[in-house]
Amino acid sequence: MASQTRNLLAGARQSISQGLAFVRGEDLTLDFQLVPPADVTGWAITLKVADRLGGTVQFTKSATITDGPRGKFRVTIAGGDTASLAVGRYVWDCRRTDSGSKATLADGTIDLRQEVTA
Repeated sequence: MASQTRNLLAGARQSISQGLAFVRGEDLTLDFQLVPPADVTGWAITLKVADRLGGTVQFTKSATITDGPRGKFRVTIAGGDTASLAVGRYVWDCRRTDSGSKATLADGTIDLRQEVTA
């Protein structure tokens, strides 16, 4: 399946909620921009996907800083991360995880759709 890129916002002061929808098993790149821009150089950022709020984490991905001084980072979800998940709605959050600086930057839902062909 083809890879897709989505541009998302992340909050420097408060989490920004956004919904995603994509086909199970697709490769997906999420490009985040911190608003207002802040330097994220050296930050540890992770994205977690769970089956529901307070539920079981299905997978965790580490972000790559793509332009630290401008607050840009990327999370790549491989097709294999979602290929075996059930079709349906999931929740996600993207958090700064540095000790003493933990904060949710973005969150939302993922509507995982059924693929037509394998």
